[in-house]
Amino acid sequence: MKRSAFWRRAAGLAAAFCLLAGGLAGVAAEDRTFADIDGHWARSDVQALAGLHYVAGMPDGLFHPNETMRLEQFVTIIVRSRYGDQAPTGAGWASGYLDLALQQGVLDSIDIAVGARPLKRGDAARIAALSLQRLYGEEAENDVSPADRLTDFPNCHTCRVHISDVYTKGVMTGRPGFIFDSEGLLTRAEGCAVIVRMLYPERRILPPPAEDGATDDAAETDAADALITPELVREIQQTDPAAVVVDVRNQDERDKGYIPGSILIPLAVLKETGAAQLTDKEAVVVVYCQSGGRSAQAKEFLEGLGYLRVYDMGGIGRWPYELTDNS
Repeated sequence: MKRSAFWRRAAGLAAAFCLLAGGLAGVAAEDRTFADIDGHWARSDVQALAGLHYVAGMPDGLFHPNETMRLEQFVTIIVRSRYGDQAPTGAGWASGYLDLALQQGVLDSIDIAVGARPLKRGDAARIAALSLQRLYGEEAENDVSPADRLTDFPNCHTCRVHISDVYTKGVMTGRPGFIFDSEGLLTRAEGCAVIVRMLYPERRILPPPAEDGATDDAAETDAADALITPELVREIQQTDPAAVVVDVRNQDERDKGYIPGSILIPLAVLKETGAAQLTDKEAVVVVYCQSGGRSAQAKEFLEGLGYLRVYDMGGIGRWPYELTDNS
């Protein structure tokens, strides 16, 4: 019952907010882009906001998607999408946007003083949740049971409420293994993706709903066994330079197309060499194959060798993005 009710509500919300998102600023979208987002996982999100004049890039004409987003940048895009451009009201280029967000109850006074700081994911969740409620009139999510699977909530009730809201709505996704990583920093690309999901509910990435009667032990088992989503794989590739995506198929299969940035270690080679090419056992390792069987074996094998953060994406057919080939 909980599963069906949750998804029915999500579908209804998406339909209702399509109209809102389309008329937020009354500006027709343009095909604007930046040279440094070609091939980037967040290209469509950055383009969507740039086409509506919500983002304009950096002074050098690039976007710098992998740099850390600042609190003032995140708030400026959100306020601009709702109220348009704001003139400075004090010191700092973003003062008008920050002051308006403070007036609307989206920010606290302390945020004004530290607007230039790098934005943590927990703070982004708070700002996004309050913006949805107080700027766009979207109600807080009543059934946040899907967020119960997150294993790293901070010791702060209000923080938990905000994180649960945006996670359950699919505005912010977690990290592999049902980790939210509230202390982690948000990149400019990730910030744009969050805002696009705020404005366009049909682009939200809903988490799997919690099942009735699920125990904590079952949730931990789900976290260990769940396949990582292709969306998270792309985010990891862009934000974690130590992460490795491993194709455990054979060379002839790989020649027909593979995930950009992945390396080839056929399963047989992986088992024969003891994963000699993967030297960091604490780094994120994502494995995939043709249909999911070999990737599951690879995950089990690597974990048996002591690798701490191995995630299985399953078969390459789950990858909805462009593939690279050797032609």
